[in-house]
Amino acid sequence: MIKLNVTKYGRGAFFFFSLSMLCMSLQTYGQTGVSINTTNAAADASAMLDVSSTTQGLLAPRMTTSQRTAISSPANGLMVYDITLKQFYYWEAVGGVWMPGIGATGPAGPTGAAGATGATGPAGATGPAGPTGPTGTTGATGPAGATGPAGPTGATGATGAAGATGATGPAGAAGAAGTTGQNATDAYGSSSLNVTSSTSSFTTVPGLTQTITVPSSSVIEIHTDGSVETNSTSSSGSSIVDVIISIDGATPANGAWRRVTAANTSGVANMIANYSMGETATLSAGSHTISVKAIYFSGSSCVVGGDNTSILQGTLSVIILKK
Repeated sequence: MIKLNVTKYGRGAFFFFSLSMLCMSLQTYGQTGVSINTTNAAADASAMLDVSSTTQGLLAPRMTTSQRTAISSPANGLMVYDITLKQFYYWEAVGGVWMPGIGATGPAGPTGAAGATGATGPAGATGPAGPTGPTGTTGATGPAGATGPAGPTGATGATGAAGATGATGPAGAAGAAGTTGQNATDAYGSSSLNVTSSTSSFTTVPGLTQTITVPSSSVIEIHTDGSVETNSTSSSGSSIVDVIISIDGATPANGAWRRVTAANTSGVANMIANYSMGETATLSAGSHTISVKAIYFSGSSCVVGGDNTSILQGTLSVIILKK
């Protein structure tokens, strides 16, 4: 087993010299693995190259999308890091395509144009109408019977005596106390939030914040919706942001996180994408602050939310329910 210890030598030219010598040694002596570390540890039996470090990593080639797609006859499994889409890609020879590897999936490409509609075939001829059958004869109307005479109106009977008033029955048992603490409030966007690549932490969308007082033994129902508009005017431009519901500065575990993509098409720029989400939460009695926040993920800058003059205006609804 061949091992490298790089603590005694320079880490520049010596590394490449040593690696070349190792490859020659492998060809000459039939070694099965190479380890690169500072501890003289042997390579793992399942690895041809075993690199170990607690301070440095393994750096893949980095290039733009146009440079990646210009690679001639890539080998099956060839992997690079695309700095345009911020995504690892590897070459899949069977399908002849670059497949996304480690990391988040980039925005979807534009939809292709619809094919032409085929010609409508000729309408078939209308068949002849069948003959109308003969109308049957109408029977004779019988004579109307004579109206009998009205009978005489009978005399009005005497009014009977009023009955005695019964005793008042006992009052029924009092019902259960009402569910105090139920309430419902809405908050509306007051202005837009401009999200750029420097928006590296979750930032509150203006106006979409509520501070509520929760009674004991209660649950709250939270719902929010709104819109995101990309600032890109390119036909292939897009903006991707994450939108969350925050309770007292924290993100709930379920149903309160959406990744929103506003992607332009060949015919429309500054595309708008909508989001909608909600969840039920059980909070301790007392004051709690609920807000809607956004953070940049990738692509161009964009606008999240707006005031009541904008179609992007969002809503934050909170309903308090007594258990």
